[in-house]
Amino acid sequence: TPFLAADGLVMGVAAWPLVHGRVEVAGVTLERPRIQLIRARTGRWNVESLGESPPEASGSGGSKSKERRFSFRVPVEWVVGVALSQVHDGTVSIDDRRAAWLSPLVLRHVRIRAENVRFGATARVRVDAAVLAPDTPDMHLDVTAPELGQHDLEHAPFTARLAVDEADLGEIGGRLGRADVLSGRLRRLT
Repeated sequence: TPFLAADGLVMGVAAWPLVHGRVEVAGVTLERPRIQLIRARTGRWNVESLGESPPEASGSGGSKSKERRFSFRVPVEWVVGVALSQVHDGTVSIDDRRAAWLSPLVLRHVRIRAENVRFGATARVRVDAAVLAPDTPDMHLDVTAPELGQHDLEHAPFTARLAVDEADLGEIGGRLGRADVLSGRLRRLT
């Protein structure tokens, strides 16, 4: 299955660059997207190959073609920034198959708003989703990343704040494979 499918896509274009003959994406809004992120037992994610050139076919005894293939590798922060400028009523499924006991995490009714996701800026992303509750967003994540694109992904500085409303600690522990350790409810877990 594709890692991303959506009912609608709206792309905004910056007006001033357009006057000068350049098309610059100002933002993308996805309507009811369904995103599947899968990590195989080998540790490789299903989206890691975005932008990679296809593997070379093994030669059949003939001379190799001198044709140069164009390929570019898109940094993950740019894919996230463009693809997730705004998301309305999305579903995100995260399936980590490295641990057999870990069930897929499904985020429903996902709303994402991203601002200033561009090179050198301080990007801000707000994610609201239903994780434990069936219909109402009960998980809220705010991420701020200064100097976007100035550092490689492993060393990029960021600040994140995660809050879960009406947190059932037993259910959270069960999802982490530790149901025997946690119990009780919290009005808000931050």
